Amino acid sequence: MAERMTVIISPQGGQDNLTVEDAMRQVLSVFELLSYNPNQSGHEVVWKLVEAKTNSPPFSVTAEARSTVPGVNIDQIAKTQKEEFKHSLAEFRSGKAPDRWQDYQAQIIVKDLFERLTHGVKTQIYVDSDSAPILLTEADGRIAENTLVEFVAPEESKIKSQMGSLEGVLCEVTTYYGKPAIVIQERKSGQRITCTISDEWNVAHQATFEDVWKHRRVVVRGLIAYGKSGSIKSVSANIVSLREEHSVEVEEIRDRNFTNGLNAVEYLNKIREGHLG
Repeated sequence: MAERMTVIISPQGGQDNLTVEDAMRQVLSVFELLSYNPNQSGHEVVWKLVEAKTNSPPFSVTAEARSTVPGVNIDQIAKTQKEEFKHSLAEFRSGKAPDRWQDYQAQIIVKDLFERLTHGVKTQIYVDSDSAPILLTEADGRIAENTLVEFVAPEESKIKSQMGSLEGVLCEVTTYYGKPAIVIQERKSGQRITCTISDEWNVAHQATFEDVWKHRRVVVRGLIAYGKSGSIKSVSANIVSLREEHSVEVEEIRDRNFTNGLNAVEYLNKIREGHLG
C-alpha cells in the first residue's frame, strides 16, 4: 500500500477560534516541511490529496505519496521523507534547529506553523496508520518561541537584497503563501528557487503546461534576497521573460577548416604537445 499521512486541525478552546485560512495553511505547512529538501534537484514524490473532511471542526486531510516518474517505486523515498520529518520536528520541539530546516524558506514555514499553534490551531499528525499521532498544541508554540528567535531572526538579519536578474529553466507554476509564483532551476548553481511574481506578469496568459514540461528557459528580473553565505534565498520578480529556442543545423556551426587540414588524431597530438592553442 502506498505511503499516506493524515493531518487533523482542530481549535483549542471555543469553536470560533479556528479560521479557514489558519486551518488550510497549517495543513499546507506540514506537507511543505514533509517534502522539503533544498538539495533535491527534482521532485520524485508528490503528495496527492486522498481525502479531506470536516466535522464542524475538526478539519482533516489525508495525502498519499505518488511518483512523478512513471514506473518508479517511490515508497522508500516517501518513508525516508516521513522519518526525516519526524526527526526534524522532534529536534525543533526540543529546542534545537534541525539541519534539514536551515534553509531560509524552510525556516519561514516552520515559524508560521508554530506561531499558528499560539492562535488556537491544535495540530495532530498521523505519520503512520499504526503509530500514535504527533500532537502539537499551544504549549508547543510557546515553548518553541525561544527556538524561533534563535532559529529565524539571526538568519533574517543577514539577508541582503538587491535588484538583479537570474537565468534558469522553468520547473513549476505555483503559489507561495497565496501569491502567484514560479520555481526555476538557476543555471549557474542548479538551485531550485521560488520566485513570487507581481501582477504585471500574468502566468496564466504567458506560460503553459508545455513550457513547464519542456523546462523552457526563463530570465527573471526583480528583487533578489541573498543569505549570509551568498546563496539566493528568494526572488520577488516583476519581469519574467520566456526565452525563445530554435534548432540549429550542424551545417550552421561546422567549420571545415577548423583543423587546418589535420585529421583528428594529428590535431589532438599537436594540442597535447603545445603547438596549438
